[in-house]
Amino acid sequence: MGSHPLNGNDARAVLGIVWRWIVAVNDGAGFDADDLGHELRSAGYGPEEEQG
Repeated sequence: MGSHPLNGNDARAVLGIVWRWIVAVNDGAGFDADDLGHELRSAGYGPEEEQG
């Protein structure tokens, strides 16, 4: 991501991560918000303060 603005491909990537996480949580797989944060950070979508 870096200094480039997000685009439609980024939105699809983030939504894919979020929906996989939702399914895992609903399946009782023991996932929590930390797991979602880890997946987003690993894909390069961490909070803005971490990007700087």
